[in-house]
Amino acid sequence: MTQTLIELSDEQMKIIEEMATKRHLTIIEFIKEKLGQFLLNETRKPDVQQKQRALSVAGRFKSGLHDLSTRHDDYLAESLRL
Repeated sequence: MTQTLIELSDEQMKIIEEMATKRHLTIIEFIKEKLGQFLLNETRKPDVQQKQRALSVAGRFKSGLHDLSTRHDDYLAESLRL
């Protein structure tokens, strides 16, 4: 096993601590888990079936919003507000 030292901003550390606490993990357990997930996602070859399934539903649903293509970020932000 290799050890490494990284520097995080105070804000990054605060967020990591909060997320680890919510999941009942130590900070190092949380970082190892998330790094493992990231590496798996980055090195995984695209699943051809998954891509085709996603493409098959594109354009099949209507939002009723006529400006969705230009204001998608605004609508996303509105939906994420608590």
